[in-house]
Amino acid sequence: MTQQKEGFYFEDGTSCSEILDGKGIYVYENNDIYKGQFLKSEFHGLGHLTMQKNYIYRGYFRKGKIHGKGILTNESGYKVFGIWANDIFKEHLENEPKF
Repeated sequence: MTQQKEGFYFEDGTSCSEILDGKGIYVYENNDIYKGQFLKSEFHGLGHLTMQKNYIYRGYFRKGKIHGKGILTNESGYKVFGIWANDIFKEHLENEPKF
């Protein structure tokens, strides 16, 4: 995907001005990018969030927040497997979650 302004996009990269349900992309003004499932334009379900501070989260979201099993990877490749609730890390998992 090429550089885009902040907002919602369908998977093919076309702009979406309506409430987004299903799969799509959200690009932040700072170029953080979320790709995954939406419900009423909120991150909801399985998704992938790439942050400019070189962190990547892959896992579950609920009502716009990291919630459920996921993997957080830093810029050096170190991975944390865990369970989050409303954006807060709650529990470490020994094994990589299956999605």
